[in-house]
Amino acid sequence: MHGDFSIRHIYQENGRYTGIIDLADAQGASRWEDIGYFHLRDRLREAKVFPLRLGTELLEGYQEVMPLPADYKWQVCFASLRLALLMLADQLQCKGMDAFAHALVRVIREDVEAVLWVSL
Repeated sequence: MHGDFSIRHIYQENGRYTGIIDLADAQGASRWEDIGYFHLRDRLREAKVFPLRLGTELLEGYQEVMPLPADYKWQVCFASLRLALLMLADQLQCKGMDAFAHALVRVIREDVEAVLWVSL
């Protein structure tokens, strides 16, 4: 797992990805952490908090290399939920209940529902 993987670490030239740089916070973890992070960002983008949508492309890239298990949707939502809770805790401690925190609460509710529903 990268730890703070974001689009600022992805480099491109003429529309083609050329590499990923910035491994300062890299650590071992499940692949679902990075996929869940981009899933979370995509849903925050829908709330106009982040500018780009990349989760679908990342998931498609993973599928090209390795088939996804039957429970991949649960895995992605669970990782997204965990990350959103951590982000919300940091946000509330630093900036309080602003628009970003409200967007995180909405995503957390959706992820809880998805994790519980997919588990049934």
